[in-house]
Amino acid sequence: MQVTMDRVDPGVDPRLLNVGATNGAVVGLVLGLFFAAGAPAIGLIGGLLLGAAFGAGAVTVLSGMDDQRTRMLGGAALGAVGGAVFGLLATEGLLPALKSTPMIGWTAALAIIGAVMAWLMGRDIATLAAAGAAVGWFVATLGVPSLGSGTRVEAIMVFAVLGGLVGFVMARNPVQVPEQVLRPAMLFLAGVASFGGLRLMHTYGTDENLEQLVTTVVNVSLAIGAFAAIWVGMNLVFNQAGPNWPRFSATLGGIIGLVITAVLVGNRAVSWFGAGPEEITLLTRFAGFVEEQVNGFSEASPDGSPWNRGVVVAIVLGLAGYFIGRGLDSYHATKHYRPALAGVGAVLGALYGYHYTGDLPGNTPVMLYTLPLIGGAILAIGGWLLAGRSDRQGRLTIGIATGAIFGLFLAVMSTETGQPRMTPLPLPIAVAVVGTIGFGVSTLRGRDPIRGALWGALVGWIIGAWGVPDIGNATLPEAIAGYVGPAAIAGALAGLTSLPDVARRAVIDQKSRAWIFMAPAVLFVSATLVLPTIITFFLSLQSNDKDGRWVGVENYNEIIRAPGLEVNPNLDLSGAGDLFGSDLFRIGGVLLLVGLLTAVVMGMRTGRTTDFDPQSGGVVMLGVVMLGFAVFSVLRGTIINNLWWVFAVTAFATGFGLAVAAWADGIKGEKIAKSLIFMPMAISAVGAAIIWRFMYSSRPAGKDQNGILNAAWIWLGEKTSGEVPFGVGFFGWEFFSFNGKPLFILLFAAIAGALLWSGLKSGARNGPSAYVAYAVAALFPLWIIFRILVDGHVGGLVENSAGELVADPILFRETSPFNNFWLMVVMLWIETGFAMVILSAAIKAVPSEFIEAAKIDGADDSQVFWRIVIPQIAPTIGVVVTTIIVKVTKVYDYVKVMTGGNFDTNVLANSMIDQSFQFANAGTGSALAVLLFIMVLPIMVLNVLRMQREAA
Repeated sequence: MQVTMDRVDPGVDPRLLNVGATNGAVVGLVLGLFFAAGAPAIGLIGGLLLGAAFGAGAVTVLSGMDDQRTRMLGGAALGAVGGAVFGLLATEGLLPALKSTPMIGWTAALAIIGAVMAWLMGRDIATLAAAGAAVGWFVATLGVPSLGSGTRVEAIMVFAVLGGLVGFVMARNPVQVPEQVLRPAMLFLAGVASFGGLRLMHTYGTDENLEQLVTTVVNVSLAIGAFAAIWVGMNLVFNQAGPNWPRFSATLGGIIGLVITAVLVGNRAVSWFGAGPEEITLLTRFAGFVEEQVNGFSEASPDGSPWNRGVVVAIVLGLAGYFIGRGLDSYHATKHYRPALAGVGAVLGALYGYHYTGDLPGNTPVMLYTLPLIGGAILAIGGWLLAGRSDRQGRLTIGIATGAIFGLFLAVMSTETGQPRMTPLPLPIAVAVVGTIGFGVSTLRGRDPIRGALWGALVGWIIGAWGVPDIGNATLPEAIAGYVGPAAIAGALAGLTSLPDVARRAVIDQKSRAWIFMAPAVLFVSATLVLPTIITFFLSLQSNDKDGRWVGVENYNEIIRAPGLEVNPNLDLSGAGDLFGSDLFRIGGVLLLVGLLTAVVMGMRTGRTTDFDPQSGGVVMLGVVMLGFAVFSVLRGTIINNLWWVFAVTAFATGFGLAVAAWADGIKGEKIAKSLIFMPMAISAVGAAIIWRFMYSSRPAGKDQNGILNAAWIWLGEKTSGEVPFGVGFFGWEFFSFNGKPLFILLFAAIAGALLWSGLKSGARNGPSAYVAYAVAALFPLWIIFRILVDGHVGGLVENSAGELVADPILFRETSPFNNFWLMVVMLWIETGFAMVILSAAIKAVPSEFIEAAKIDGADDSQVFWRIVIPQIAPTIGVVVTTIIVKVTKVYDYVKVMTGGNFDTNVLANSMIDQSFQFANAGTGSALAVLLFIMVLPIMVLNVLRMQREAA
């Protein structure tokens, strides 16, 4: 809203006229948009009219006020009146129901945050504190409670306070809003209006999905806003490290104290209740003693006069604040802290005394929110005092005293559930042992041994006081020992640090940026990976019942041994004796032996012990794969299945991907071929599993098969048996038909002959290994011919009791143990494309000079690939292999969808989910998760080490 200058009254400041008009338009648009959320047409017009009146009033009132304080009060009053009018005219959908806890908490917290940020930036504290209070008030009154359930009085109160705070900020900082700022502000306000509309829909709507959507939007917005505030705040804090070290030290100490105390308050370990009425705290013991002397009480009981008890505690804390302020005054001659701190101490003491005797409730927001502020203030004062001393003795004294006071504060305020019960031996033993370890490690590393010993003592104290004994229902001296000890040691560590000079402050400022920018990622990884891993490990050492008893490695022992079961579902080694009788084992052993002998013969020709070329190496690899399948087919169980998946999927996916990448390199239609093979990567694991369930589907014998593989298998049996002739026809007319058995015999005989002929030609050029490799390849078509001649067919037919050949479908998912391999094919179908893309890029990156030089020396394409290309892309092959191993180790989706872990196909991830959630065995499920993590961990470590070597 812009007003032309020729209409301005000579007595009105033109700048303030522009400011009032602009700000009035902004505020009016906000009000109008909120009105629009409840009544679209009338609300928008009414809001704009109200905004115009607000702007005109701002011009009239503020232009005549030269004094800033008067102008601020006028702006606040004007905003309050406008807000009250808005609350009076608001629709029922905008009536908020006030809740004291969020209202006080949000407003006070954001006001304090705004004041601290203003102090750090050197800006006006009152402005940012009021702005923070306005945001907190808005969130607490319009964001948290349900709209539409309040009263008209509550609405007037909410909008009057909000308008007063906004008017105060505007009047204190009357600046014109530039157009480039105003436009984004309008978009933001449109978002605010959308939020208001969602809140109304959330309040009156019945759709559960909508309610969840609104809740999610609100929670995510608050989380992002809080994280952004923390991130910006930490940048502002470390901005002070260079120019103002005392401010930085005090702020950092205050943040640490605030966070520690807030965490303890949130976990109900610290409260205004202190040790509870059943046990008398340090302050009430002293107050009771004074009452006993003054009033002649017979014993120090917390049931005495609230007036006397409150007065005594107020005097104690008031004197403490006075002497602390006196110490501060000695450091800063231009300021006087004694009256302020004495008053704060007296007020807190009175609150504590009156609460403890029952006059004030202890769980009110004011009471609970003041504890973190007190804890933060203690460490802030200590940090500020440390920044003013450079001598080692003085810093050490201040550090220990600050830590001890902070620990004493926590001990006095600790609740029954937050007090450790001390035992005689664990505490001194833990402090001595861990402190000695810290001393030794620091000495060996050439660091300060005193600091190392203190770090060890700190860890030992925490272990001895909090890790070993039970927590709860302890005495006050035990609580003091548990809190004061580690706090004093931490203070000593802070005191032993030297006061940094200008250069070191610059280093701190610079290094802090890296940590601040890394903090989101570190926080995310810690919250989603590190912390759950630690919790899972501890759960794996506890029992499955609700008590969560400590059982040590019993869950792991149950996984490996399965006591009480004849067959261990996780590790069944009972079939190991059948290994040597397995046909796979025999054939694999023969192929392995033949390949090794061929490599030895080839080595004699080249003067080496062995010479593995592509042909002999291929025979050896085929033998190893068959031996592996033989081992995994006789050794059963969930763990064996996981190892089988890792072995087979990694070997075949990498091998097939490498083969496709090599054969398709440079051919016509390369892009189309690679796109088709890569396409399954776009399908989810669940989708791929469902597709292959149809592929593997089987119906009873005698019925038409709806699974593609079984239909093809039975068709092959029918044609090779001669029972169903080949027919050639068109539109139902059959021209001729013939017996297909001779055709198949001739076809596979031709394939075998072509392989043997290629072996003869290649052997004359490459040596004996080519003869062996092609001969092994020809064995497969020759075996099919043998089956047709001996069995009469090859394929899905079986002879029934009547001597008739009937369909015999393969139960791909049900027949153990090789149903595991058919499940692996689904993952192979997907991961082959991944391996192909990565390896294809690596092959194309091999320098052409190497290939041309090898061809000049007489190497053929096979030798170039295996002796030049493969060594060049070996690191990439390692990346592909480790990536696939990690994926396969965690396999879950394929098994869950296709078999659900039945038919002897279970894997660790599926078993972990079943134990944890279906059977509610948290201990066993966590142990399986840890076992899965241990299997993946070595691969990840090797991958990291390899990347570090490459980077170096």
